[in-house]
Amino acid sequence: MSVTPIEHASTAAEAVRALNHATLSAGPANGSDGYVWPADVDAVTAQLAILAQRLPQALDQAARWLETSAATGRVGHDKGLDGERAGVLAAVLLRAGGAAAETMLRRLDEARQITAHLTSTVPDTGHHGPLVVRAGEAPTSLREWE
Repeated sequence: MSVTPIEHASTAAEAVRALNHATLSAGPANGSDGYVWPADVDAVTAQLAILAQRLPQALDQAARWLETSAATGRVGHDKGLDGERAGVLAAVLLRAGGAAAETMLRRLDEARQITAHLTSTVPDTGHHGPLVVRAGEAPTSLREWE
């Protein structure tokens, strides 16, 4: 049995939800198997960058389907709007989402330029407390560190 696009998208969304839950706290000391080492953050960031890299294609393919289907009269609108125009507008917005994912990818790649070089300053004692950074104290770019 073939997996549908809806099922694939649902699986991706569920995976991100599970990641969010797994990383709610700062590690085993807080009852979670979340982040323990800086390398954990780097590895997760790398995987999220791959996700961001793949989103524009998925969104563009959905946009192309809508445009083609709308142009052939296969798209309607349940509020009585012109189906073709609504389909084309949705396609434009899907592509804008793809562009936003490309921006996210660039930010994640920039973050990885830093996280790939982070190391732990604490020995592996089995107890890892959270790093607390107060609002306004964290730099927003690599340039602020230099």
